[in-house]
Amino acid sequence: SASSMGSGFKNMLAGDLANTFGPAAGYANVLTAALNPATLAVGGLAVGMGIATKMAMNYNTMMVGVGKTTNLVGQDLAALGSDLQKLQMEMGLTAEAATGMAEQAGSMGVGLGGTTKYQREEIIGFSKAVTMAAGAFKMEASTTADSFGHMGSVVFESFNDQRRAQDQAAMGWEEYVMRTGSAINSLADSMPAKEYQIIAALDKIGPTLKSITPTEEQYADWMALSGVIIATGQSGEHTGEMLKDAVRFAQLDNSG
Repeated sequence: SASSMGSGFKNMLAGDLANTFGPAAGYANVLTAALNPATLAVGGLAVGMGIATKMAMNYNTMMVGVGKTTNLVGQDLAALGSDLQKLQMEMGLTAEAATGMAEQAGSMGVGLGGTTKYQREEIIGFSKAVTMAAGAFKMEASTTADSFGHMGSVVFESFNDQRRAQDQAAMGWEEYVMRTGSAINSLADSMPAKEYQIIAALDKIGPTLKSITPTEEQYADWMALSGVIIATGQSGEHTGEMLKDAVRFAQLDNSG
């Protein structure tokens, strides 16, 4: 019957689209509307195919944005697109969320300074870790990516300088987000301080931390101190300002 044929075609095309575009979750509503048996039975196949084509064009448009911030082109950009589709399936992301994080990572310079393969791996690792942190913190992925990008940008280079001086493997962005995110989550679980508040404090004190080049252990201490102050009832932003002032006064005392 037309109904059974439509149902079979829907399953087949849905599978093809999932392989092409990543998880079906981001397109479930579109597929349901365009590929239901009733629609196909009345000649709506062209409409369904048109929507599928539009989805492909939209994905290509999103990847253009990724290319602009990452400076990847041709096969390198296509390879990143393929990696992002795999990440979508693994993490249950929409195409918009996955490409959005990749675009943010590019604007932050994630993975620059190495080969294009290294850059792609760093962007995927960053995006995966951010997705996990966002879920744990109950924050939007885009906001989480932006926050970790800001926090990491002020210490990432100095951490790796210190590691190289000790003949240790360099830290990647995935490791930074996972280690920092885990520490923030543990602090939030052990005291009355929310993850977003600790992030706000670290973001506020970031430029000051860059000037004193803390070790990874000292960075963890600053996170813990932020949590302790927030637990007294201070906001994350005010906590960061207080810590900035404390460092500035200490530097003045030392210079005197």
